[in-house]
Amino acid sequence: MMPETSWAEIASAIAAISSLRPVNGHVKRTENSVEAGARPVQGVYTKISQRNPGGNMDTAMMEELVSRHLRAEERGDVDGAIAVYTDDIEHDVVGFPDSPSYGKDGARSFYDELTANFRANREQVLHRYVTDEAMILEQRMTGVVTGSMLGLPGRGREISFRILHVFEFRDGLICRENIWLDSAAIVAQLS
Repeated sequence: MMPETSWAEIASAIAAISSLRPVNGHVKRTENSVEAGARPVQGVYTKISQRNPGGNMDTAMMEELVSRHLRAEERGDVDGAIAVYTDDIEHDVVGFPDSPSYGKDGARSFYDELTANFRANREQVLHRYVTDEAMILEQRMTGVVTGSMLGLPGRGREISFRILHVFEFRDGLICRENIWLDSAAIVAQLS
């Protein structure tokens, strides 16, 4: 049973949404950023983290950590991918068995499986949003399924799908990564 959420918590979450800011022009903008008096939508971030109270990282530091992580993933370098994590990382790949996992060993299990079955070729940033302690990154990932993915044989086929990462930061490292995949697109391409 889920705990009840108070109206104060809901109000705080809504306030957090307004603190998001676009990064490097990855948000579609109109000439005035507002059309017909409507507020531009910048994204949704409803979890208010208690992990990084007062320990803000700047956007460049967040981007560098995430870039190091993703480059290591592309190379199949599991040690490099988890090197940017805190020891108590919460690693949550929604819909994958044994997720979420906690600690670097749990994350390592996921990346061992991923790198044995999938090789990323290209990652295109579609949108990026940051708060003082989190980054939301939407990408289009293209790669080759060398083994199987979502239980389907890849047979060396190249696939492309959207992926959404939610990164949280603490003490100069990534303390949480939440990953959402467009599994329908993956299944359609491998079926």
